[in-house]
Amino acid sequence: MLAKAATLPADEIVIDLEDAVAAEAKDSAREAVVAALARGELDGRLVAVRINALDTPWFEPDVMALAEAALATLVVPKVESAADTERVAGLLDRAGSATTASGRSTRRSSSRSTRRSLRPRRSSSARGRSWPRSTRRRDAGRWSSTAR
Repeated sequence: MLAKAATLPADEIVIDLEDAVAAEAKDSAREAVVAALARGELDGRLVAVRINALDTPWFEPDVMALAEAALATLVVPKVESAADTERVAGLLDRAGSATTASGRSTRRSSSRSTRRSLRPRRSSSARGRSWPRSTRRRDAGRWSSTAR
């Protein structure tokens, strides 16, 4: 899965550790993703990783392993409440503290910024959507997405 992703001329690579991986392969898939990111195999591209849901035994190991990886986005599926995002923020803070204590630097500046970045953004739409509106446009034969 990752070997092919490294060869694609994509702007962003989305890696799914939840639905795309069988239960018996979850741990090895997570290790492979962390190793590929550490080796820089996906450098030059944005990387998003969809982790396992909060109610699974793989959720916490996924967050802890990927907390300091070179990702653009950590995708948390099936979030149902603000408490769920606080749980993710707490794990990210804990991972950052452990990394700082071990002598390596953390890329996040504070728990406040982590919590702020995990808050849903409000749109001005009358339908009350809580995600940013985006448009898709075709540029030079490729589709791209731009947020408004």
